Amino acid sequence: MKRTAFFISDGTGLTAEALGHSLLAQFAKIDFERVTVPYIDDEEKATEMVTRINKASEIDGARPLVFDTIVNRDIREIIATAEGFMIDIFGTFLNPLEQERQSSSSYTVGKSHSINNEGSYERRINAVNFALDNDDGARTRHYDEADLILVGASRSGKTPTCLYLALQYGVKAANYPITEEDLSDQLMPAALKPHKEKIFGLTIEPERLATIRNERRPNSRYSSMKQCMHEIEEIEAEFGQEARAGAMDLHGEDHERRRAKRHERADRPGPQAEDPETPLEQAGRNIYVREGCYTCHSQMIRPFRDEVERYGHYSLAAESMYDHPFQWGSKRTGPDLARVGGRSSDEWHVQHLKDPRAVVPESIMPPYAFLAEKELAPVDMSTHLRALTRVGVPYSE
Repeated sequence: MKRTAFFISDGTGLTAEALGHSLLAQFAKIDFERVTVPYIDDEEKATEMVTRINKASEIDGARPLVFDTIVNRDIREIIATAEGFMIDIFGTFLNPLEQERQSSSSYTVGKSHSINNEGSYERRINAVNFALDNDDGARTRHYDEADLILVGASRSGKTPTCLYLALQYGVKAANYPITEEDLSDQLMPAALKPHKEKIFGLTIEPERLATIRNERRPNSRYSSMKQCMHEIEEIEAEFGQEARAGAMDLHGEDHERRRAKRHERADRPGPQAEDPETPLEQAGRNIYVREGCYTCHSQMIRPFRDEVERYGHYSLAAESMYDHPFQWGSKRTGPDLARVGGRSSDEWHVQHLKDPRAVVPESIMPPYAFLAEKELAPVDMSTHLRALTRVGVPYSE
C-alpha cells in the first residue's frame, strides 16, 4: 500500500527532509510517496497545505505522514487540523528543552543554517577554495598546507569527498588521481612522497566505478568492468603495502579480503557484467524495443535512497553495454526495469501489462493486452546476431 509522506517547513525544509528520510528508511517494505514543501510561512499557505494533505489522505485511503519543522505556533496549529499523522519535530523537542532549561526558545526560522560563528564560516569557505584549487592533482605545491590528501582511482569520488569535508568541517583536503602510469612502476608518485603522513586511500567497488565511468565514456575500455576491477585491485595492493609499512592510512577491510569478495560476486550465477544477451533474451528485447517500452524504461541513473528502496538496487551501466540502441544513463519516465521484476508477483506483472491503471492508478503506460493473445513466432536470430557482432557484441561463431 502506498503512503504519502510530507516534509514541510517554514524554511528550506532540509531538516524535516533529512530526519524524515532517516526514519522512513527503517520501513523498506512500504512504498512512500515523498513530498517536500518548503516555505509554509503564512496562514494562507498553511491552509492550502491542509487541503493538500487531506486530498492525499482521501486518495491513499490512509493518513499521510507529515514531518514538520515549522516554528510559528499559529501555523503549526493550522497544519495540525489536517487528516494526517503529525510528527512535529520542533514541538516534540523544544517544549521539553524549554522546561529543562527554564528558558524560552527564540522560535527563529532557519536558525540551524545560520552563521553562528564567523570564524568557523570563514574557515570552511577557505577550505572549499583550497579543495577546488588542489583538485585532481592539478596543483601539488600547496600540499604542505593540506590537512589530508585523498588518493584513489579516477572517478572514485575524491572531489565530492574533499568538498564535503571542507564545507562541513573546514578540513583542507586535496586529492590526487592514481593513473595507470602510476601503477606501472608500483611506486608512490613523487608529489606524494613528502606528505605520506597526510595520505588517505579512497576505494570504491568496481561495479559502482564502472557505472560512474559509463556516464562519461560509455562502451570504452576506461569504463569496462575488467579495467575498473584491475585498477581498484592494483591501487589497493600498492597503497595497502604502504599502509602496512606505516606510511599512510588505508581504512576498512584488508585488500585480500575485499579482493576475495569481489571475485566471489563475479562467480555467482546470473547475468555477468560483460556477457551479451542470449538469443532468446535478444528476441525479447526486440519486442521491448518494437513496442516502444525502452523510451520510458531504459536503464538510467537513479542512485537515490528512496528509489533504491522502492525498486531495488539500480542497474549498472556494464550490464547494458551491449544494448543497441544504447540508452543507459538517459533520464526516463518509468522505473528502471532491471530490478523491478522480483518486487511483485508474476500475476501482478501480467495484470499490469494488460491494464496498467488497474494496479497503478497514476500510470501513464498504454495497455498491452494484445500480447497475451498474440502467438510468438520463432525466427532465425543468426542474421541479427551477426549484425550485432559487427558492432562489437562478442558473440561466438
